[in-house]
Amino acid sequence: MQNNLTLYANSKEAHFKMLYSAFDIVNNINEKIAELSSSAGDNNLSMYEIERLKNAKNELLRKRIRFIKFSAMLPYKQEKVLEMRCEKGMSWKSIATALQLGVATVKQIFNQIETDAEKYGGIF
Repeated sequence: MQNNLTLYANSKEAHFKMLYSAFDIVNNINEKIAELSSSAGDNNLSMYEIERLKNAKNELLRKRIRFIKFSAMLPYKQEKVLEMRCEKGMSWKSIATALQLGVATVKQIFNQIETDAEKYGGIF
């Protein structure tokens, strides 16, 4: 699971995508915890891994909550660009067509979202 969290940390866009799928990731973490718990016994290494996974899950949920609050504050067009790009996986051109904007404008809106999210804090 650490590899997935690290992979998503490589770009803000990928991080947004991860936050949209946070509950799927949490379910995977819970399955891994259950698997380790059933076979852990007194194994300190397994107990350490379980604790690490629980901490990662809690951190992900905290970031998801911050992300929801941040998203709710966005103006309509920014929220739609973020949703279309990161939740629905649409291309820049498809987003531009759907919103009747130019591709450069859509990319500029997305860059502003990334900047605003950094300023908001607690998301990355």
